[in-house]
Order: sequence, then structure tokens, then C-alpha cells
Amino acid sequence: MTQRVYAELRDPGLRNAVPGHLAMVSDRYLTTTPPARIAAHLRLIERLEEEPVATDLFHHRDLGSSDLVIITRDVPGLFSLIAGCLAANGINILSAQIHTRADGMAIDTFQVNDPFGEAVTEEARWRRTLQSLRRVLSGEQTVELLLAARRGGRPADESVPGPAKVTVDNHLSDTHTVVEVKCPDRVGLLYLITRTLAHSGLSIASARIATDIDHAYDTFYVADRHGRRIEDANELMLVRSAAGRRAGQASLDARPLQGSLAPVLRSRDAAALSRGRAAQSPHRPRPGRERHRRLCLLAGAPALGAVLLAVAALFDFFDGAVARLAGSESDYGAFLDSVVDRYSDVAILFGILVYDQQRGDTVGSVLTMATLAGTFMTSYTKARAQSIGVRCDIGVIERPERLIALIAGAAFNQLTSAMALLAVLTNVTAIQRIVYTRRIARDTALR
Repeated sequence: MTQRVYAELRDPGLRNAVPGHLAMVSDRYLTTTPPARIAAHLRLIERLEEEPVATDLFHHRDLGSSDLVIITRDVPGLFSLIAGCLAANGINILSAQIHTRADGMAIDTFQVNDPFGEAVTEEARWRRTLQSLRRVLSGEQTVELLLAARRGGRPADESVPGPAKVTVDNHLSDTHTVVEVKCPDRVGLLYLITRTLAHSGLSIASARIATDIDHAYDTFYVADRHGRRIEDANELMLVRSAAGRRAGQASLDARPLQGSLAPVLRSRDAAALSRGRAAQSPHRPRPGRERHRRLCLLAGAPALGAVLLAVAALFDFFDGAVARLAGSESDYGAFLDSVVDRYSDVAILFGILVYDQQRGDTVGSVLTMATLAGTFMTSYTKARAQSIGVRCDIGVIERPERLIALIAGAAFNQLTSAMALLAVLTNVTAIQRIVYTRRIARDTALR
């Protein structure tokens, strides 16, 4: 490895630093980091003599993501500080690899994208983001204020739409405890969760972050200050409780929660809490829950279509509860559930469109296409508003009401009337969300 890194460096001074660098990093770093990237890390470390944090960017437009490399002196809760700064600037974290040298030098790499799933290439946005990160690490700024500005100054005690579910598992990794958090997404959520883990005396070795419209599915591989999994049942319970309470609150107050794991760890060992060496743990997928198959047989048989839609709707309402009772929930299952919902919407409306074409109903076809557009714009406007920090839950119709209208229209052979109603209401909902988001964004700018 030493010779391969030498080949990537021309500066004799940097070459002299190679043996020491390789001796201070973990085996996981050596096996997962290419020589060219190690050489780039050494160049960044050299810059720390002149600035408190050194960063580099690598854009992967074909993959729709960017790599952000951050090298700085490790501080407690560094991951959470970085997560908060990125969230405050509208940058999503997809995954992270966290490494710390034996001398306390943090070498962190974040795979990120924008709210549209594209690489973040705007130079102005990165300048703002990195400037805010430097100010936070130097103590000149706080993440809480950055996130409050991102949220448009709305009160921090606004309600959170739904409870958080936290699982803590020691079977998914041989070296780390896996903490999975599933809850309604909002600006600053990742900061709250990672800040809580840091206050609990845990180091984050790697993370996988996912968001489905308005819900977060975040997975963290953590270890205690000794670099070991959490084995004690009481400690596992405290981690689950602390993370669940923090993920389920709206406030950005990141003070340690009572009952967190940190007091337990301090009673066992008075040494200072630190993140320690981090190693990315292998991610083994959990069994996904089986998703019911949507059938749309509206073409030529609307009454049968109504029955099938009603059955599908029942499965849709109860499959989450069944999965929880069976203990078969997983990140992939939740992801697949949402994807299948979108495809089922298309399948249902496509079936109605075919039915309209077979009857020669041009008006019905146009109304169905308008409903299809409104259905997707209803979801898209909500997701886009939330990506800029506006919580947008308003509107006259949502998915359950759409299904009820479809079932009624098919059952009474009034599909054209149902499509007329949905074409209007879905697009009205999208327009309501556009107007609402514009008003909130304008009010925020005036402040």
C-alpha cells in the first residue's frame, strides 16, 4: 500500500507523511480507501496547518451524487454538526464513511445529493455550506440557528406527524450495534438523531440515510467508546429510548435527554467520551416484508375493478401493522411499499384509460390523464416544499380519498364522473400547495 500511495504523490514532504498516516488509520480504512483517495487525504491534511477544516468535492453526475470529504480535528458530535450544516443548506446525506486517526484526525466522507436526487454542483451553495461548517466548528455559529433559518423561523415546538420507531440490533453486524430509526422526516432530523447518539457516548462508524416522500429511514452502525458493540440489555434499551424520544420531537433543542446511555457509560469508565476509530461495517439486508400485488382490471369490468380496488385498499391500510406484528419490517420493505404504491396508481389510471379508449370516450381519456398529472403533482409539490424547509400538509384530497372516489366510480359505473372530480381536486391540491409554499417562502425572505 505504501508504494502505491507514493506513486500518487510527487511532493517529497507528503511522501514522508505516508508511513505515519498509514500506521494511524484503521484496517477498514486501508481496505476500503483507494491509494489515489489516500493521497488526496494527505493533501487535505497538509492544508490543516492553515485552516481548521479542509474539504474536497467529487461529483458523480451519472450516479446523481457528490462525495464531500471533510478532514478536521475530531470533536464530540462531529457527525451531527456536519449533518446539521448540510441540512441547513438543503443537501441530503445518502451515506457516510467515518474514520478517525489515532492522533484524533477525522477523515469523513459523505455521499450527498440535492432534493431532486442530483449531484450538488452549484459552487455558490457549496461556498455557503462550507462557510457555515467552518463557523460552526469554530464556535461562531450554532447548528440550531442555521436550521431555524432553514425552517423559515417557524416555532420549534410544532407537532410531529406520527411516532418514531427505533430498533437496536446486534445480529446485523459482527462488530457494531445497528440503530435503525423510522419516523416522519423534517429539517434537522438527522442532526437530532446523531447528536443524541453522540451524547449517549456512541461513535458512528457508518450510516445509510433514506427518505421516502415524508418519512426518514436512517441506519447507523455504532460502537461504544472502546469500539465494541453494546451488549448490555439495559444499555440497548436506553439507546432505543433516547433515540426514539429525540426522533419523535420537533424541537431542535439538542441537549442530552434524561435516561440516555451516557450516564451508564460514565459510571463504568470515567474516561472522556470520544468517537474513537471508526470502521464501516458491512450492511446485510434485512428480510423485506411481502407487498401485496395490486391488480387493476377495470378494462371492460368496472364492477370487478371496484372489488379489487377495495381489497387492495384494505391490504394497503393494514400491511404496515401486519409487518410490525410479524417483526418483518425493513428499510427495503418500506422503500418497496412506497414504490409499489406509485406504480399501482399508474396501473389503476392506465386501466381506466384503456377502458375509456375501448369505449371511445375521449373526454374520459382526457380527464384520466389530468387525474394522473394531478396525482403525481400532489405528491411532488409536497416533497419539493419539504426539501426547502416548508412543511406542506394542506390540500383538499390525499391518496385515501382518491381511492374511495375510484372505488365509488367503478362500483356505480360512473368512472367519467369520478375522473372529472379527481382531475379537479388533485390539481387543486397541487395548486394549493404551490400557493402555500410561495407564501411561506416569501414571508421567510422578508424576515
